Amino acid sequence: IRWLRQHVAEPLDVSGMAVTAGLSRSHLFDRFKHVTGLTPAMFLNTLRMEAAHSLIAETQQSLIHIGQDLGFSEQGNFSRFFREHQGVTPSEYRRTATRLE
Repeated sequence: IRWLRQHVAEPLDVSGMAVTAGLSRSHLFDRFKHVTGLTPAMFLNTLRMEAAHSLIAETQQSLIHIGQDLGFSEQGNFSRFFREHQGVTPSEYRRTATRLE
């Protein structure tokens, strides 16, 4: 989990996680899912959404930069990811968060 937090903006590298943990890739995957209830990819998506929520609501950083900071090479990919997980676009989320302040 710490490794994923430190690499949240990078593509998922389960092999790198396994080496760091001293486990085989399959054993890491099984243990991770047993402990968290999620696959490493799903957990990484959760971390990215948490970071996106904070950055969008609490900063004036551009949405393009937020997407880049979270490892998305294209703004469209970040917007699509956010909308699929949150149900609204990043800009809609920011407008709502701004109104609630």
